[in-house]
Amino acid sequence: MPADAVVALIGPNGAGKSTLVDAVTGFIAKYEGTVICRQRPMTSAIPAHRRARRGIRRTFQQGRAIPELTIEQYVRLSADRRVPVAELRNILSFLRCPGEKTVISTIDVGLRRLVEIAAAIAARPHLLLLDEPAAGLSHTESAVLAERISAIPKHFNCSVLLIEHDMELVQAACSAVVVLDFGRVIAQGSAADILRQPEVVAAYIGTVA
Repeated sequence: MPADAVVALIGPNGAGKSTLVDAVTGFIAKYEGTVICRQRPMTSAIPAHRRARRGIRRTFQQGRAIPELTIEQYVRLSADRRVPVAELRNILSFLRCPGEKTVISTIDVGLRRLVEIAAAIAARPHLLLLDEPAAGLSHTESAVLAERISAIPKHFNCSVLLIEHDMELVQAACSAVVVLDFGRVIAQGSAADILRQPEVVAAYIGTVA
């Protein structure tokens, strides 16, 4: 994918989107093909934790934030490095997260997803893979999230691969779209062009605006 860009990966349920993310991030032990990040190949022998340290971070469809921790504690734990307070607050403010002393168990699912994105960004990744980050968010919150995701490359020098069913968010956040259907790429290009193609609409479950 292009460097310092936001690219959407869309397709019907079962198309292989999450499987691709699992392969790229090392959660699948064996796969065909090659993963290259900043000109460094990642063979299937490289486990997930080493890929994370080499700059590949992800979020999950199911929330992983630890409820008992404060936002600050969770972000620092996930980042696996020293995060200055000013940087931490900048990331949380950027994503419209609650204050760093807020206990995660006291915030709703939508806000927890934002905290998980903040934790991934705090690790200073080269590539960030977001798996349905808008789940649990209202329409207004999704619109704000789209604007924030689109700005991640510029603010954090990080490319983003976005898996999302919300086509309004995809159109607002992404410069390019790749359509996957049963493990096969059936279309790729600009969001405006791709989301109007009949074969994309046919492959995608739901209505594309």
